[in-house]
Amino acid sequence: MQRTYGNQMHPYECILKCPANWMRLVSGGPLENPYRLKQFHFHWGMNNDWGSEHTVDSKVFPAEVHLVHWNCSRYRTFEEAIMEENGLAVIGVFLKVGRHHSKLQKLVDILPSVRYRVNLLAYFTNNIKRQCMQLLLTRQMCEWDSLTEFNYFDPSCFLPTCNDYWTYAGSLTTPPLTESVTWIIMKKPIEVDHSQLAVFRSLLYSAVGEEEKNMVDNFRPLQPLMNRTVHSTFQPALKLSDFKKDDAKSQHQQKV
Repeated sequence: MQRTYGNQMHPYECILKCPANWMRLVSGGPLENPYRLKQFHFHWGMNNDWGSEHTVDSKVFPAEVHLVHWNCSRYRTFEEAIMEENGLAVIGVFLKVGRHHSKLQKLVDILPSVRYRVNLLAYFTNNIKRQCMQLLLTRQMCEWDSLTEFNYFDPSCFLPTCNDYWTYAGSLTTPPLTESVTWIIMKKPIEVDHSQLAVFRSLLYSAVGEEEKNMVDNFRPLQPLMNRTVHSTFQPALKLSDFKKDDAKSQHQQKV
């Protein structure tokens, strides 16, 4: 797991990086080309009242996971794709408090090992024969600190059973904030329990020996839509005002 550090617009975050030869692809829908999974990361709040970077009818969720893919058909590298049009596709999934998420627990179990702010780099090796991923954590002075295996770990476990989504052309929510992203926001959230969110909130901005400051509220504030068009794969529900308007029209026709 990689912990990166930035300025006030780019809060600290935890990133789970995939190996260079990782061939997990997403295609179809609003995407003209296949996109390869590069990494996924989480945003969360200090409590359950906020934390997500998107909202639905002003509803905020306590956390949101982003699965970041890059256009491997059009661009040679992830770094190049970041800076170009249609370079990235990010699938966003809301997290809400509910049932225990057993597959997420594999990740939650290793978070205490990266609780403090240190110079961490994460490397994954993909062993297709064993179908597992290994997480190597390096700390300052490039000394190996620990080795954790994710056996049969599949990031698709973060996707909800419902395939409906919203999509729009937008930007990264962290620097360099480039307008290179096709956002795909899943309609249905996944459930996690209180204890799992508590482990995320136990991560620290501070290093060992420093005054402890919890890593929370690592999300970008909501931004204006700026004339973007948001599409969906489903028909939105009718608003109450629509029913009243149709009902009034029907009554008028009956009187005539």
